[in-house]
Amino acid sequence: MALWPKKILVPVDMGELSMLALQYASAWAMACGGQLTILLVEDYHLPSYVGMEIYSEVGKILQREALKAPEKLRQFVQPYIHPLVKWECRLEKGLPAPTILGISSQGEFEAIVMGTHGRSGLRKWLLGSVAEEVIHGTNIPVLTVRKMQETVVHGGRGPLTVRNILCPVDDRPSDWNTLEVAGRLRRVFDAFLTVLKCHPLKEFESFTHREDLVIRKQRFLDALPPSLHAPSPEVLLRGGDAAEVILREADSLHSNLIVMGRGCRPFEGNAVVGTTALRVLRSAPCPVLIIPEAPLAWEKELLGISVGYGKEGSDK
Repeated sequence: MALWPKKILVPVDMGELSMLALQYASAWAMACGGQLTILLVEDYHLPSYVGMEIYSEVGKILQREALKAPEKLRQFVQPYIHPLVKWECRLEKGLPAPTILGISSQGEFEAIVMGTHGRSGLRKWLLGSVAEEVIHGTNIPVLTVRKMQETVVHGGRGPLTVRNILCPVDDRPSDWNTLEVAGRLRRVFDAFLTVLKCHPLKEFESFTHREDLVIRKQRFLDALPPSLHAPSPEVLLRGGDAAEVILREADSLHSNLIVMGRGCRPFEGNAVVGTTALRVLRSAPCPVLIIPEAPLAWEKELLGISVGYGKEGSDK
């Protein structure tokens, strides 16, 4: 069975979170034999009221800076990529989210790794989030990295380790895709996997006897795909608000990575990211890998399906 993914897109803005995203992308590519495309999207525009003289002068400055940009980007990226990982840089002009989505759909990429500031409240509504726009608009997994309570990057640029993976699930058919991904990443990083099944609080409280919980836990464990066994993951059954439970358990378990489904819900004929996924994405103490509803490329290879994300023949 081929390891996954082989092509990873890593949008950066040359900030602190980009450094961390590069290290996660590098570790993932190193483990899977994948390659990275580092993307810097420059969004230069001046207000319409700026005079032609100023506009012309600024244009010359931007032209000079553009000539230096490729080398600056390479210098920024190189310290955070393992020497054995293949990578390339790409610079584009435009709005960040639409440009990232356009390139990811054209380049046969199988995953995206990017930073997110995890904004909330008024600041979130005013500024928005490029990462959330990308998650809404793509059909490939997106690993979002934000400032963590406990970093696993040693010395800022050293080797990155993922020791504990948390995989929350509910009763969606797409949970099996999510579980398969979590199982693969457990093997890739040699990590411990915890599967979290969250029930509505009233339903959970109806499990009056400890024996009932034990039986339900064993049934759930027995139903997991064979690829998730040997060793079997830890299974937790919890009750309450799903996002709150996930965040609490991630913090309690010192999780280094959360792998969860996108949880799409219908809106004006389209699918949008579910509330639980967004709440976890914005507040998680560790990176979050959001898995789409559609089957993943490697899963379709096993099934003999050649249809890719958004177009035919994109799986290699």
